[in-house]
Formats: sequence, structure tokens, C-alpha cells
Amino acid sequence: MFLIRPRRFGKSLFLNMLRAYYDSSQKEKFQKRFGNLWIGKNPTPLQGKYQVLFLDFSKAGAGMENLEANFNLYCCFTDPRCVSPICSPVRLLPCML
Repeated sequence: MFLIRPRRFGKSLFLNMLRAYYDSSQKEKFQKRFGNLWIGKNPTPLQGKYQVLFLDFSKAGAGMENLEANFNLYCCFTDPRCVSPICSPVRLLPCML
């Protein structure tokens, strides 16, 4: 999803809400977050059914000259079994296998 809106327009809040509703890893928190709302009492069949890839680009900042390197570091995890030319070693998550 790509949203073009001005600063302070609620883009992050909206995407966080979509993640909280659709992400399968957030399913156990659904009743606490949405239970008293109409959507909590009438969930759709798609609630908690998706694996959501959540990237926070604010963590990859520090200027355009370092953007690619910082983004690559943000995306990499450590596992001695995996090797990547970008950042070594890299851990593949179970959903990537």
C-alpha cells in the first residue's frame, strides 16, 4: 500500500490499524483492541488471516547518502547459516522459506 498525504495526516495510524486488524501475528490482541467497537463485534472473515510485512522507513533514515546502507541493515537479521552480499550473515524468517 502506498499512501500520498501531507505530513501529520494520520497515514501511520491508519496503516498501524490495518496491521492490527489483518496481521495474523496480532490476532490474539484483537479483542483487547477492537472488542468494544462495532468491528470487534462484527469481524470480517479476513480478520487476522494475513502475514503482514511491516517496514518502518523512519529507521532507515540519516540522509540520502546513507539511505541504501541503512535500509539494508534494517532488513537484515543474523543467522550463521545464511549469507548475503548486502549484509552478512542474514537470517531468513520462516515465512520467507
